[in-house]
Amino acid sequence: MDPSSAQSEGKQLVRAVGQSVTFEAAVLQRGFLKHESVGIAAVIDGKGNTDFVQRFKGRVSWDSQTGLFKITDLNTQDSGNYNIQNNDGQETVKEIFFLKVYSKVSKPQVSTVSQVSESCSLLCSVSNGREVTLSWQRDGTILDHTSNPDLNTPLTLPLETEGLSHSYSCVASNPVSNETVSIQNCKETGQHLFVFEVFEWEW
Repeated sequence: MDPSSAQSEGKQLVRAVGQSVTFEAAVLQRGFLKHESVGIAAVIDGKGNTDFVQRFKGRVSWDSQTGLFKITDLNTQDSGNYNIQNNDGQETVKEIFFLKVYSKVSKPQVSTVSQVSESCSLLCSVSNGREVTLSWQRDGTILDHTSNPDLNTPLTLPLETEGLSHSYSCVASNPVSNETVSIQNCKETGQHLFVFEVFEWEW
């Protein structure tokens, strides 16, 4: 490594479509922000320029007080590597961020295949997406789950219930959200959407 530069090992960031991300690497006087190898914003002599790339136009900002770059209204195409180079001091400092942007999961659909006495056969299905998992749960315990790397193939998961005293839930989830459809007495009782708090960690 060049003795006049320093580089971080990288920080992974996860966001949902429509959310925003702030890169915690301040540039106050001189530096730039790159997505992959393309410059999308720069700071020169304490003045920011964020109109480099058309698809980021109006979504990238730089705060002159904090020195932080921010991207709003994220979409899945914004996923990838981001590099911030800070030339404020004598030493060039590079910060690397790995951003993954996910769509929120769709609501599962539950259908009754057959019903006999106090049990029934159910089928839960949901549109597939990146890192989407579909599971059946009973009283909070996972009974079965499935996923498929082929995003063009919907996820389906059957279930044979046992008696009428248990509550069952079909849950679709990914790293940023989940949706739940609850079943009682072989009938749907409601659905619930939960969007996870955004999180990040250093590599």
